[in-house]
Amino acid sequence: MESFKRSRPLVQFIDELSGGNTRRALDFLLTFIGSGHVNAEKILSIADEQGHYNIPIHEFMRAVIYGDFDHYDPAGSPIANVFDISSQDGREHFLLPNILAFVDRTGRFGQEGFVEAKRVHEFCQDMAFFPSQIEAALKRAVAARLLDPCPLYNEAPSIAFRITTAGAYTYRELPHFFSYLDAMTVDTPIVDREFRVEIRDCDKVDQRLQRGEWFRKYLDKEHRALSGKAFAFDWPAADKYLQEDISAIRSRRKD
Repeated sequence: MESFKRSRPLVQFIDELSGGNTRRALDFLLTFIGSGHVNAEKILSIADEQGHYNIPIHEFMRAVIYGDFDHYDPAGSPIANVFDISSQDGREHFLLPNILAFVDRTGRFGQEGFVEAKRVHEFCQDMAFFPSQIEAALKRAVAARLLDPCPLYNEAPSIAFRITTAGAYTYRELPHFFSYLDAMTVDTPIVDREFRVEIRDCDKVDQRLQRGEWFRKYLDKEHRALSGKAFAFDWPAADKYLQEDISAIRSRRKD
């Protein structure tokens, strides 16, 4: 437990994505302990030598994202891929992050945080997205517990949406981390052929870092297509943090 107390980002990751649900938080801890993506021998060696081991956020995040799988599985992972798309429109990589950011921002002034579905659709249509794209993104958000629909337990169409703590953390923080980007790379359709040939399956860290750079540049290129539109998700800021994280990982590998 001392390892978790020493890491504020790690505690925030667990707290926000679990939404205060103790059982869900414990599931994260159990996943980390039993994950094949964790180097238990290294942890025990350092703990034995130093008397403790501070778990890096990227190490914990990777274990939770992948679970028992070698690759990210959206059906089995508790972490959602916000960059997934339902069409061959590359701008759509930013549709769900923008929906989450819009509902988060607008809901602060609404009743109990809810934002009318009509307003969400209008915001997205102003960015030139089709209703089918918007509906697909909203369904994924609700299924992944990133948004709470209203009515909550009803098969009727949702009339409003409210962001969850997991939804807020997912769009605000996760895109800053290479560990997240790395996992989502193999699950995200690449619509640009020039980039698609460069983004391949690989295992070595240096290769994954290079692949991450290609994926980051691809997203940057697709985001430029939204130029002139009023969007809520600040990709340039997220990209800056992401570049810093990739640079930090490269520096650690040189030491």
